[in-house]
Amino acid sequence: MLRRHDMLLVADQVICGFGRLGRRFGSQPFGIAPDLITVAKRLTSGYAPLAACLVSATIVDALRDASAPFSHGYTYSGHPVAAAAALANLSIFAREGLVERADRTGQRLQRELRARFAGHPRLRDVRGVGLIAALEPRDPEDAKRWHALLLADGVITRAVAGAVALSPPLTLAEDELDELVAALQRALEKLA
Repeated sequence: MLRRHDMLLVADQVICGFGRLGRRFGSQPFGIAPDLITVAKRLTSGYAPLAACLVSATIVDALRDASAPFSHGYTYSGHPVAAAAALANLSIFAREGLVERADRTGQRLQRELRARFAGHPRLRDVRGVGLIAALEPRDPEDAKRWHALLLADGVITRAVAGAVALSPPLTLAEDELDELVAALQRALEKLA
């Protein structure tokens, strides 16, 4: 529909880019081809502040054909330290196969969460893709209590919009995934 009406699509992939959903960009598993993609966090894995806006060939061509020059140089644009951190980080991604690893781990995480928690009487919904998930209690206040119990057990989650949100690192190991699911179960039992 967007193409039919000559409209651009901007995809914010600050959280779901760089492997979080098992592909390089979060729009890929859904067959979405954005015109612009915003990225940040995992571009340098947080070692240096850097963000970017990736643009499609259509936009690049339009900028090249424009009568006025494209003004894109700002004080900290392309800062050499941040750019070097990004290049080193992306090299590690490739060398260690982090996107492929996150794909396998994310698929297993989603299977485990649905197998253990879908249909639980205290939960309204279990949802997610790859290494992003949310477990939504029937009582929104339970999300805050569940989050607090998890934190006390050493598991960092977020209580967001009445759900417990998970976003484990791409390097999540199999035994860590098992411990995460076990901690979710222990805390949910204590909540009951």
